[in-house]
Amino acid sequence: MADTVKLNIPKDAAVHVMCQDLHKIREGLAAMGLHAHILDQVSKKLKEQAMEIERMHSDRQYIIGHNDGWDAAMATGLPGNETK
Repeated sequence: MADTVKLNIPKDAAVHVMCQDLHKIREGLAAMGLHAHILDQVSKKLKEQAMEIERMHSDRQYIIGHNDGWDAAMATGLPGNETK
């Protein structure tokens, strides 16, 4: 089976556009013979934070769903408590 590669591409459109703009700025500076290392760090940090926010949002939905399921199950009655 082929190995998978984790892509570091943010799903947030605003973050994606900002990263593209930073890339264009870096290319423009490189054309002038300059390299701004801070732009590399900014882009990396921006992507890391976007990924962390996306992970937190996805975890939050799981937790809400889990809690709703648990509440619904408990509302039906506790296991072992049969009414006679």
